[in-house]
Amino acid sequence: MSTIKERELELEKELECSLCKDVYKEPKTFECLHSFCLECLGIYVERNHSNVELTCPICRTPLPQQLKQKQQQLSDLPTDSFLLDTLNTYNSLKNATPQHKNKKQKLMCSEEEGNEATYYCWDCDEFLCEVCANAHKSRGRNSSQSDKFHF
Repeated sequence: MSTIKERELELEKELECSLCKDVYKEPKTFECLHSFCLECLGIYVERNHSNVELTCPICRTPLPQQLKQKQQQLSDLPTDSFLLDTLNTYNSLKNATPQHKNKKQKLMCSEEEGNEATYYCWDCDEFLCEVCANAHKSRGRNSSQSDKFHF
């Protein structure tokens, strides 16, 4: 079982823009399925727009002709829905992580008001008390205990 902090670090690696080396901000995806931050793409296109054919910075697949001719805006490029879901999960975990290690923060169960959460359900993206976690497990959900979420 992994802790929330470990899962957060795993997601950070998956969500790293190869241009800025930071977690994606407004990710956009090319036809070759490589994704980059919208701002990073803007800088990349601006720096390489001259007579050079624009290609994906990773695999060198040529960019769509409409983008090259400025008929399509970078913001109109699609966003991979799996990437967006993963980014949302990452942001939820990051927001749930106490920022000050000296202060103990209690997380409350998403389903049972007043109960302290001791589990996290990866499928439902919820913090759960032991009773609710057992109910989730019986339904085949993927939840893990995290040492009372102390980091």
